[in-house]
Amino acid sequence: MRRGSFSVPAFGMVLLLARAAGACAQTVLSAGVLTTPTARADNPPLCKGTTAFPTAQAWTPSAMTAKPPPATSGTPRIEQMRGGKVIAVYTSFSDNTGCTYKNDGTDHVNPAAAAASGCGPFTREYSYRLWDPHDIFVVYPAVYQGGSNNPWFGPESDDSADYAAGITHVPNFVTVTGLAGAATRPVILLNTGASNNSLGQSSVYFAGGTGIVFENIDVIATSGASVGQSGVYINGATNLTISNVEVSGFETANGSSQGGADGIFGTPNNAGYLLLDQVEIDHNGGTNGPAHNAYINASTVDPKFVVIMQNSWSHDAFYGHLFKSRAQHTVMTANYFEGGLKQSGYAQAEAYLLDVPNGGTLVARNNVFVKNMSGADSNGMSIVFGEEGFTDKRVQSIDIENNTFIAYALTYNGSDPLFPMSFFTPATPPLSAGFPAGVHSQVLKNAFVGYCQTGQAMQDYRGNIAVIEAFAELGTGYTLTTKVDSNEAELAATHPNYKPVAGTSTYAHVARPGAPRAVPTLGAFD
Repeated sequence: MRRGSFSVPAFGMVLLLARAAGACAQTVLSAGVLTTPTARADNPPLCKGTTAFPTAQAWTPSAMTAKPPPATSGTPRIEQMRGGKVIAVYTSFSDNTGCTYKNDGTDHVNPAAAAASGCGPFTREYSYRLWDPHDIFVVYPAVYQGGSNNPWFGPESDDSADYAAGITHVPNFVTVTGLAGAATRPVILLNTGASNNSLGQSSVYFAGGTGIVFENIDVIATSGASVGQSGVYINGATNLTISNVEVSGFETANGSSQGGADGIFGTPNNAGYLLLDQVEIDHNGGTNGPAHNAYINASTVDPKFVVIMQNSWSHDAFYGHLFKSRAQHTVMTANYFEGGLKQSGYAQAEAYLLDVPNGGTLVARNNVFVKNMSGADSNGMSIVFGEEGFTDKRVQSIDIENNTFIAYALTYNGSDPLFPMSFFTPATPPLSAGFPAGVHSQVLKNAFVGYCQTGQAMQDYRGNIAVIEAFAELGTGYTLTTKVDSNEAELAATHPNYKPVAGTSTYAHVARPGAPRAVPTLGAFD
């Protein structure tokens, strides 16, 4: 397809260059907001209601990656590796009837006997440590369910004397990984109330330790599931990585049809970083709290705490947000946030796609944000920042670059408009008179499809070096067929902290990270 060369529009400055010798003219936007000719023709009837909005693209993970499906059968088997050798084999994550410990402080040295008797490596109640730092637990594809499969990754004692004295150890640098190369992923399945091993709070509980990695295992709730808070509960972890995991189905997991639970929940006790990499979060949330697909609190123990989500997909939340972060630092790169339509029998779908209510340092780059008609009690924004005010002395900074924002409806509720982003309360665009002093903002190089002008400053805000395109220019997988670039050399010269887009990741769903970007095309893709 020929990349368009067109006249300079109002509110924009354009340079026409060539990417390479013999290439057709390439549009390079240096400032302002550019509306393509196709959008200038197609958007007015769309916004007047004389042309219908298209149906949202069907997102087909299998066409983009080879994500292993969740296991529906298999024999539970967890191999404990130390020094490259298998030292114990378990049939569950926590203790079963008949489990026997030596209780002499050496079970963790040679855990094979305890494992053979029915013990599990991640038990909270009356258990003794079976792991050492840097142990690896390989989880075979199977369905892990029942009270002995709500794992607790937290402090444990070596023997009963230490237990009585309150002497514990935490699982530092332990890795729990689904079997590499398997055709299916192991599943921790909850179809009843969460057990006391996880304090009834969740299917999986991270209660301490530094450098834990949990990967290639899905955490799923089905009918009858009930938890106190979430599918994955994080309370006291430092530098936790969750990778290649789906957390799904907790939207009814508090015992009611609409109350629901969070998919992933982080308390104020976490430190360092929480990294969510190639994660899928879906069908969580509800009126209980409310609850969300993911909800991460600010840390009260680490003022530099950061939550990072990359190459991930959050979709089909009920009532709450696709992602809510009160963390001091929030970094979202190469993700897909898919807003939906309300489900049958439910009042609404999600509220916001990304909510950062207390601000902090927000970096959102190379993401796709899709908003639809989410229902009467929801909201129309994709990114919301600082609307609940400041709760501490954290640095406030906004960096929203190279994202693609798409609206598949004129309104979210039949009367109120969809618009891409909102900052603070009252809502104030960056660089305007009411914008809080001292807050750095860099909203650059984003692409917009389907949004209509409303005459309200915040609703119509598109940042700088932005392009507005038509649905006719929206390709498969939310690429844009009309390419508009930024002038990276000029940006680097005029913005001291500017980071070029080259080398950052495009979105590629959950089974592998995105390919490095090479060209500074506006929006989430080259």
